Amino acid sequence: MESINFQDAEGRIFLTVQNPDGCTVLDVNRALADLVPRDFVPLEEALSHYRDIIHTSGLSSLQFADMISQQRGFLGDHE
Repeated sequence: MESINFQDAEGRIFLTVQNPDGCTVLDVNRALADLVPRDFVPLEEALSHYRDIIHTSGLSSLQFADMISQQRGFLGDHE
């Protein structure tokens, strides 16, 4: 598909994802990420969550980042 529309409960389109080569999961993820507010409160909450995950993993921040970077999704297209 070159284009995917997402609708709300009333049928209004709130997001359109386009890729002339065909939409991928990564295209959709990036478009959904653009919907996230750009203020610092949600960002701080997300960072706190990831700090907790790192802490409970028993790995250093560098080790955890390296482990995450190896997980490229089932299509191998995540960075």
